[in-house]
Amino acid sequence: AAARIPAPTQPDELAYLGLPAGTTEFSLDDLQSDMLIIDCFDMYCHACQSGAKRVHAIYDLVQERKLNDRIRFVGLGVGNTPLETASFKRKLNVPFPVFPDRSNDLARQFGTVRLPSLIVLRRESDAWRLIQHHSGIPTDVEEFVSHLLEDLNAASPELRENGLHAGLPVCESDACPAPIQAADARDTRPL
Repeated sequence: AAARIPAPTQPDELAYLGLPAGTTEFSLDDLQSDMLIIDCFDMYCHACQSGAKRVHAIYDLVQERKLNDRIRFVGLGVGNTPLETASFKRKLNVPFPVFPDRSNDLARQFGTVRLPSLIVLRRESDAWRLIQHHSGIPTDVEEFVSHLLEDLNAASPELRENGLHAGLPVCESDACPAPIQAADARDTRPL
């Protein structure tokens, strides 16, 4: 079963996600759009904070091109509590809904995730398909959005993993968390 996420309490965020009023929890499968961009961040990650302006620029460009009904954004506070995630959203004026992923269960669905990362999913039939996985935030916002449009309109896009973007910032320092491993590769020792 798909992981359940507590729904946003703000009516405008529920509407943005295409969720009916009164929704208390949802899964990514419930979201209604052709493409979903997941901004994976950690409140304490400097690269996540400094990359937020470029993520916002990508969001703004999607809005300017009138693609907001086809491409939605969500933020995922990897390893963060609800309070930390809300603080990140408020401090950096994140214009889209953000959700905590304290246990990293959601992030692990996408393989190894370094922070910050952008995960791009495309709706195919009744399921999401991973089509782009960027460790770091693309420096060329126009190019990134052009690739989004190509992938949105392609019959069957191939998975892109940073190959198209040189110089992506990847958090490799002690200031940011270690990579989050895919669920099948994670350490299963008890805490």
